Amino acid sequence: MEKRAAVAIYARISQDRDNKGMAVSRQLADGRAEAKRPDWQAAQLL
Repeated sequence: MEKRAAVAIYARISQDRDNKGMAVSRQLADGRAEAKRPDWQAAQLL
């Protein structure tokens, strides 16, 4: 059994012009999708 790398997903907002907070949720979704690699495991969302 191969070891999976524990990865952190970091999302941040610098400006929210529409006051919707969509940038952070989109970044987290993208990060979760990227962390589905066979050798990665999302360990923490920041």
